[in-house]
Amino acid sequence: MMVAGIEEMKRRSPDYSLTGKEEARLLRSREARDTRNDNNGGACSSTLRSGLVAGVLSVISALAVPCISGSAPRDTAQAVVPASPPAFSDRVIEIPRKAIRAGRDTITISVEAPRGYHLTDEAPSSLCWYADNGKVVSFPKSCKAYKAGSIRFPFKLIIDTKPGQSMLTLDANVFYCENKTKVCMFDKFRIKAPLEVNGRGPTSATVSVEVEVLEDKTP
Repeated sequence: MMVAGIEEMKRRSPDYSLTGKEEARLLRSREARDTRNDNNGGACSSTLRSGLVAGVLSVISALAVPCISGSAPRDTAQAVVPASPPAFSDRVIEIPRKAIRAGRDTITISVEAPRGYHLTDEAPSSLCWYADNGKVVSFPKSCKAYKAGSIRFPFKLIIDTKPGQSMLTLDANVFYCENKTKVCMFDKFRIKAPLEVNGRGPTSATVSVEVEVLEDKTP
């Protein structure tokens, strides 16, 4: 009896019992068929083959990422080239020079509200950063990558540095509210922080400022 005939008999008659020879022949046939499928499918398609019809297989094969042995995707991320700060006519805060070590550094920007006021997360405060010497300071992430309102203080700015000097410019727009009246205002200011990068300094620095209460800055 042919294998196809055995399978047909089992399908039509559930009570049909295979003989030992028929069962062995059926098993060998299935193993041979699986071996042919493995040889034809290859390593990349073996996980997709089971239980799929030929039409679905062709669609998946066209969309699948090729399987390349021993290779991995490259990390194409590059440091953000510092841009020049835009023209600015509001309050400018100049702080003393900060010495940091060349490499991956962290600048913590701390903004405090004066007594009787508090910073609010309900309004979209913002912060953007620039450096005038891209050979000394670069940024792994641009300020434009942050959504409006996602900036929280204190904010940790990650920078990549090489020996030299650069002016770090921080433009902030910070919303704050009066505790008693709940009236909210904003303070727009620029921080100019000169950086001295060498091989001995710390890998972090803190820039601390306080918002300036001005009634004419009510939104």
